[in-house]
Amino acid sequence: MPSGHPEPRRRKAKEISPASGGGFHGVVTTPSGAAVAEAAVYIVAGPPHSDIAAVTDDAGRFSLGGGELVAGLYRLGARSPGGAEGNADALAVQGQSVEANIVLGAEEPLIAPEMA
Repeated sequence: MPSGHPEPRRRKAKEISPASGGGFHGVVTTPSGAAVAEAAVYIVAGPPHSDIAAVTDDAGRFSLGGGELVAGLYRLGARSPGGAEGNADALAVQGQSVEANIVLGAEEPLIAPEMA
């Protein structure tokens, strides 16, 4: 680093402790399996929650909630920059980040109602 510029600080990924709420992580893809960069990911429905959204990285990955979500069944939505949309149902678990992948064009629940 040139002198006069501080060394950048590295941050650890936010860990979810057992005492905190839950969250989701996953990948947004097309029906053919291609990752979708810059897709908006958001909560469509679920237990009361604050307005939380994320944007996918170049590999289509996202992290949503960061330990702020109460346990329960959520419907997640995603929208590509081109306007294609998809939904996925996922169950948030206290103290965990749960994998919830979203395929654009998929509207079917991933969790059977009797499991929720």
